[in-house]
Amino acid sequence: MIHTDATEAPIEFEEPDVCIVGGGIAGAFAAWKLGRAGIRTVILEAGPRHPPEEAAQRMQRHLQGDYPWSSNWPERDVFSSAGEIDYPLNDNRVKGVGGTTLHWQAYCLRFIESDFRMRSLYGLAEDWPISYDELEPYYGEAEAELGVAGADDNPFASHRSTPFPLPAFPIGYDERFIVRAGQDLGITFHSFPQARTSHAYRDRPACDTYGVCRVCPTRARYSADIHVELAESTGNVLVVPEACVVRLEADGNRRIRRAIYRTRDGEEHALSATRFVLAAHAVESARLLLLSAQEGHRDGLANRSGAVGRFFMEHMGQLRAASLDEPLYPYRTGFVTTYSQQFHDRPQRDEASGFLLRGNAGGGRAEGIISSETLRSGNWGEAFARQLETRIDNEYGRTMMLGSAVEPLPSEHNRVELDPDLRDAFGDPAPRLTYAQSEYERAGHNAADEHLHALADALGAESLGPAWNHFSSHHAGTCRMGTDPDTSVVDANLRAHDLDNLYVLGSSTFVTLSVVNPTLTIAGLALRLGDHLAAEASR
Repeated sequence: MIHTDATEAPIEFEEPDVCIVGGGIAGAFAAWKLGRAGIRTVILEAGPRHPPEEAAQRMQRHLQGDYPWSSNWPERDVFSSAGEIDYPLNDNRVKGVGGTTLHWQAYCLRFIESDFRMRSLYGLAEDWPISYDELEPYYGEAEAELGVAGADDNPFASHRSTPFPLPAFPIGYDERFIVRAGQDLGITFHSFPQARTSHAYRDRPACDTYGVCRVCPTRARYSADIHVELAESTGNVLVVPEACVVRLEADGNRRIRRAIYRTRDGEEHALSATRFVLAAHAVESARLLLLSAQEGHRDGLANRSGAVGRFFMEHMGQLRAASLDEPLYPYRTGFVTTYSQQFHDRPQRDEASGFLLRGNAGGGRAEGIISSETLRSGNWGEAFARQLETRIDNEYGRTMMLGSAVEPLPSEHNRVELDPDLRDAFGDPAPRLTYAQSEYERAGHNAADEHLHALADALGAESLGPAWNHFSSHHAGTCRMGTDPDTSVVDANLRAHDLDNLYVLGSSTFVTLSVVNPTLTIAGLALRLGDHLAAEASR
């Protein structure tokens, strides 16, 4: 017997072949592949469903300054931070069917070939056990499923075998200033691929470019609940929301027997399956393996190497406000449309991280202007319109945010552990994060900042604001893949070295994080694992 949520009666469902823990993009894509192959699959998702028909109300909450994806079960999501940097885990974490793609910015970049070979090329970190060429077909499939709008105009990207499914969005008026400034400096800017519909696509309407993307009211911006629904439509996939998996139980024969999960009513349930896929999150996947310590697995499941929870990685970005003396009409497209990958694989990469430069990375964002002005004055209607017009003419309309992001290196000192004192709603140890930035990253920031200053000068900026460092919520690396069971958690097919029927999926398995957004690589790996599991089940 499997329980769905507190408002629904239990649903009879025979023991599935696959149990997936986590209903974000990794779990959604894997389940969709499995469901289409006729494989009975259950997704256990810790968060609730967020029905699309509620999007307009959520958007209104967001514009009024109320974060629309706040957990309605905050005591479950407690954490601690013990490192040099007080890491803000809950700032952008979303638990729910669809995961963090419910509010992501939808930028979809591929890793490049050298990202998979950092040890061989630069003597840094470790090589991935798979190559870009092995993942490349799945990048193309993921782009098609996500509905990525882009153009093949990036001279620094690795080769691709398929075109983008949708044309790129036009470069925003404000970002044309940056493109011209880049040309003066010998910096090439190009279109920014993103999972938004530049034209109607697969029952999704064309994006209206309103710029309220944290809660897209039309589904023009992709979210993974779309593929959860597609998976369910096969008749082979069952989703159980608000089912918090608290441990996995193994037998003495290198196999997971069942997942133990709890529901909001405090009841504990168990689900047995033939195979298990852990796709919870780079933090929660590692935590669950550590929480599952048991006889024969004293340090946690799949942790013979001691690598579970270690090598935590994250992208730190940098923003500087540049003010010009002419109108920029910023963010009229609603999101960033251009960036430069020119310095991703630069010659100095063995000494300092590669980095990206972005077009207007936040200045004049509609959702930010509306929410901040509403909260500041409380005005509505005509009074608010007059207030907003004045502010745009005098401030927002002449400012852009110059942005950069650098690649981190994995360090065993950056890690997720079980807090010895702090407990969650179930009485289990909360995750404790230890994080510090390396000299390698700092050197990358310094190099990127030189280019931001040069761009500001080329733009003729009247002023350039102080650097604002921010995290991107791109968590990775806590269950990394590799060929050596003594130094990694899973193999090239994402199966745990120590357990024959446990797979780990998501950015937790990344060996390195590159400098680009991780979601497209997560999606590609999920599609690849779905094919692998479907083939395995058919034998």
